[in-house]
Amino acid sequence: MDAYAAAFALHKANRKLEWRERFGVVDLTLELKDRTLDCRATSAQASVLMAFEDQECWSVEDLSKKIEMAPPLLQKRLGFWVNKGILKKGEDGMYGVVEIVSQDNKTSSHEATAIADEEEMDSTVAQASDREEEKLQTCWSFIVSMLT
Repeated sequence: MDAYAAAFALHKANRKLEWRERFGVVDLTLELKDRTLDCRATSAQASVLMAFEDQECWSVEDLSKKIEMAPPLLQKRLGFWVNKGILKKGEDGMYGVVEIVSQDNKTSSHEATAIADEEEMDSTVAQASDREEEKLQTCWSFIVSMLT
């Protein structure tokens, strides 16, 4: 990505690319013992789930170190997968993959709705902030163009 950004800067004088890694989605097909699921997730959410290929159970602290994500953000990403019924938080605080769905593993609808609402709110706030930043950047570019 750095090589592409450098080439862009040479081609377009006084401009640079800013990579926003939190944008974009990944389409996943999850094959578990009793089911196959098609999911759409952000790259951050997908990276959390990918860690479970290497190890069956993770604590928030260990997983945070492995994928280099702050624990509060990681817990939100884990909550997304718990809401989908892919992961389950054990009594010891460890997260693991739910290979077979049973009555014990189903999340209550109230808890699932709360998690989904929280994810939606975070997404909306981030999008609004990014739109505002883009507007300011556009204005700044216009002002700089007028002065030079």
